[in-house]
Amino acid sequence: MKKFNLTKISAMLIVTLNTTVVYAIERGSIYGGETVGDDVTVISSASPEPTFVGHAFGVYVNADSHAVAGDRLTIIVSGQAADGLRTNPSNSNAVGTITIGDGLSITTKGLVPMPLT
Repeated sequence: MKKFNLTKISAMLIVTLNTTVVYAIERGSIYGGETVGDDVTVISSASPEPTFVGHAFGVYVNADSHAVAGDRLTIIVSGQAADGLRTNPSNSNAVGTITIGDGLSITTKGLVPMPLT
């Protein structure tokens, strides 16, 4: 029966575990109606002049829409007009929801405007 050298096996296992790479998907934005998986990086960058150049919003939902991201969402924001998370349920009683992972949901609701008196 052959004996294994546990020191060599342990060293090989440690090297293998330390060189495992986790890949992240990089994208410009996540809009309402989209669902993305885990380990996503969103880069939100824009200049307000003359029009919004670039991706002005990281995660954006509008009237009655829902955007879903998995675990480990990274949002990088730069530029004068960039928003990391933006909800704008502009229609009366519309709802916009952003869900990240299993534990975070952001919901906003548009209201009927009150008349000016």
